[in-house]
Amino acid sequence: MSSIFQPRMYLEDLKDLPLAYFKERGYTDIILDLDNTIGAYDQKEIDDRYYDILATFIKEGFNITLVSNNTERRIAGFLKDLPIKHISLAIKPFSFGYKRAVERFDIDKDKTISIGDQILTDILGSNMMGIYSILVKPYCKRDSLSTRINRHIESFLIKKGVVKLK
Repeated sequence: MSSIFQPRMYLEDLKDLPLAYFKERGYTDIILDLDNTIGAYDQKEIDDRYYDILATFIKEGFNITLVSNNTERRIAGFLKDLPIKHISLAIKPFSFGYKRAVERFDIDKDKTISIGDQILTDILGSNMMGIYSILVKPYCKRDSLSTRINRHIESFLIKKGVVKLK
């Protein structure tokens, strides 16, 4: 049996998401984390590279929903003009934010992938909801204090073999 912390897939870079693979299997939605998944925690708006990546996901027919522990103000300011729905104050890894997204935006969790940079929030939360979880290498090395603490725990889980990133 796999660990509740184990992502279904690991990506070095968000641009490496195999869109064709997921489209062929009927996936229609992508749930994304914000901090250190598509931008630094102290970054005010999305950069051009990640804007282009998300625009490609949308062009390929995927609905994107941002589920973040951040505030409404932070999320809305970050997204610029991208047609991306969002849930703020998600309280990940608890399922509240994911459930709100699924219900509010009529998301079929069996046709959804969830992408984030943290095992203890994004992957754990996605797995508890039964959503296909993908761990992505963090956007940068800068983290908030709480995330730095999580990273130490995640390193321990990887070192002990509870989580495998191959």
